[in-house]
Amino acid sequence: MTTALEKCLRPLMKRGLLNSEETDALAARLSDELGDRIGDLSKQDVLNVMDKIFNDNRLRNMKERQAEANSMRIMQDFDALWKEVRETEPFKNGKLSFVEFMSAALVGAGERFRGARNSVWAKGKGLEGGKRGALTQTWEQISLDSGLERDHVLSVLSSPKMYADQLDFLSEVMLPGSTRNKMMADAAKALSSITEDLRVRVNRAGGDVGKLEGYSLPQSHDPYKLAKTGFDEWYKFVSERIDWERTLPGAKTAEARKRSLGIIFRSLELNRDLHFHHVERVHPTAIGESQHRVIHFKDAGAFLDYHNKFGMGSLSHSIERHIRQSAQRVALMESLGTRPEAMVGKLIDNEKTRLRTIQEDMSVSEQARKKAKRDLKSLENAYNTKFKNSPAGEIANQMKEIMGETSSPVNVLAALIGNAIRNVKGLISMGLAGISTISDGVFLNAMLRAWGVEYGAGLKKYLQVSD
Repeated sequence: MTTALEKCLRPLMKRGLLNSEETDALAARLSDELGDRIGDLSKQDVLNVMDKIFNDNRLRNMKERQAEANSMRIMQDFDALWKEVRETEPFKNGKLSFVEFMSAALVGAGERFRGARNSVWAKGKGLEGGKRGALTQTWEQISLDSGLERDHVLSVLSSPKMYADQLDFLSEVMLPGSTRNKMMADAAKALSSITEDLRVRVNRAGGDVGKLEGYSLPQSHDPYKLAKTGFDEWYKFVSERIDWERTLPGAKTAEARKRSLGIIFRSLELNRDLHFHHVERVHPTAIGESQHRVIHFKDAGAFLDYHNKFGMGSLSHSIERHIRQSAQRVALMESLGTRPEAMVGKLIDNEKTRLRTIQEDMSVSEQARKKAKRDLKSLENAYNTKFKNSPAGEIANQMKEIMGETSSPVNVLAALIGNAIRNVKGLISMGLAGISTISDGVFLNAMLRAWGVEYGAGLKKYLQVSD
């Protein structure tokens, strides 16, 4: 009833018909008018929903103002640093341009100027390393305190045979104190602490990720498994395990649910990082928003069943990937705001305007005008917007790498074929010497274990040999 009432009231609010000064009288009238359509409504029911709508919009407006303030600060910092760089000898000698400056800001550079090494990529990797290191150290201490080997917790989350402990771990993540497994409870608490810190940093940078139980679950989706299975079989499997109210609260009919999951499936099949992208659109708009949490499962068992069938690697691998993506998202937002691609585009447009102004200014030297012309051409090549939805060039490609675009196959089958061809060509180029690595049991076992596959089962399945 509450959801239906919100659907009725939100359009009225957008049209300015919900005046907060007249809410009491309006609530009484709406409870009568909407009661026939929705069901029995009291004036207090309407007031409660109206309060929720007003509060939601107030918080949203605050977040928008915060994001705008962050963007303005980022623009000012970039402009100030770029002005400082233009006074250096490498710039004056023609060895340094805005292309190198932006590349340094995104992925780092060998040029020696202030900020050259303080890139988005470096910040993300540094944050990832710090969080992973802290988590590993805590897990090792938990193992030792339990009288076990130092790497026991990591081993539990890496082995498909440890189903019971993994289930306890996930249960503790979703609902602390729900099991009697103290070791897994402590391990889950350590993970939740790390992911909560990352969530808070996203929100400080202008994001809007609310705190939900089970958000720190290391969810992953293998695009190749999804493509092989197909949507219909995937939907049947997921629909029996999904928490519909948390995942798609607005989808009440079977048709609406299937249509919405179809959109999500397409994004997952393309390996789009939904922490960076809206599920409704392929191209990113704003990152760090609450709807990016994709799928919520009924319980830990449903989550683990899905992970074992469609997940990417072991639970430990998924946790590592989860921390990496979250750290990169924080780095993006803290460095470039909630709309990083738009920010880069704006910075580039500002520089193009500056360079065109210099070209037309006859009061500056001919040498300066020629340099501005060369730099403008170089910048247009580095961020070529000929294809509106997918800019090409050096800077564009660096942004795609940071945003996770380069790991997103447009056609999964073609990607599989291409990968197979590259593997064969690689073996041929080595005179098929690469085949000898199969005999390296230790190396192969380590690789398979990282992906949650037992050695014997992996050999049988992937190398097609008998027991």
